[in-house]
Amino acid sequence: MRKSWIGCAVAAAMLAVANPAHAAEQHYHATLDGVDGTAVTHSPATGTADIRVDTNNRLVDVRLAIRGLTIDDLLDRMVSAPIGPIHLHIYPGRGADGQYAGGSLLALPLPFGSGYRAAEGGFVVELNAYDFDAAMATMAASNEPVMTFEQFTAALDQGRIVVNIHTDRFGDGEIAGGLSRM
Repeated sequence: MRKSWIGCAVAAAMLAVANPAHAAEQHYHATLDGVDGTAVTHSPATGTADIRVDTNNRLVDVRLAIRGLTIDDLLDRMVSAPIGPIHLHIYPGRGADGQYAGGSLLALPLPFGSGYRAAEGGFVVELNAYDFDAAMATMAASNEPVMTFEQFTAALDQGRIVVNIHTDRFGDGEIAGGLSRM
């Protein structure tokens, strides 16, 4: 009987060691449009965002699929900036009209680079194993306020983070959507 119990304990420990990241992954999703975002733009563009956070290693995977906008539509001055034209923001809340009210805090920049690719009818953004701490160091270097990883994950869990796509047409954001935990 004792051997059986020890064997089960060893097997459980091996499974835990073999797959430690699974328990540390958090998944979030957003649907982006020009109506339910940071401002009503009535843009016909749409998109989806899938975010995976590895809380053990403080890494973020991002997958955006945008339709109705091209890479050339992205806000030129932000394309060349270290923080890029697409961001995750925290807004203090929604106003009576259902729109996000007040100022925002940049929660995570998505710098322009090789992760941005043209796709049929739009573009995609893929950033894998994106280092949260390195992103915050870039923001701090540009005198942007920064948050801790713990504040970031808490805001995600509270549904306070919004994905915002800044374009030449709508500098404050053409399409956006709030992230929800999956």
